[in-house]
Amino acid sequence: MNEKLKELKDLIHSHLNVCDKILTPTICEMKDSSEGKAELEQMILTRILDRGITVGQAINEIEKEYNSNLIND
Repeated sequence: MNEKLKELKDLIHSHLNVCDKILTPTICEMKDSSEGKAELEQMILTRILDRGITVGQAINEIEKEYNSNLIND
């Protein structure tokens, strides 16, 4: 695996490991299963590489898509 890709995946995992259940309840629930964590990793990677956003921005966007209780800005 490319070293930069490994570093990016490590960064994603570090963000997911400190998940805040109040701010991102859907993300926190998804990351608790191996399938959910793999899906999140892929969605986050795609957003980062396609649009150049940060891990945190990608996580927030995904939460907004899955959680209709959040206000879209």
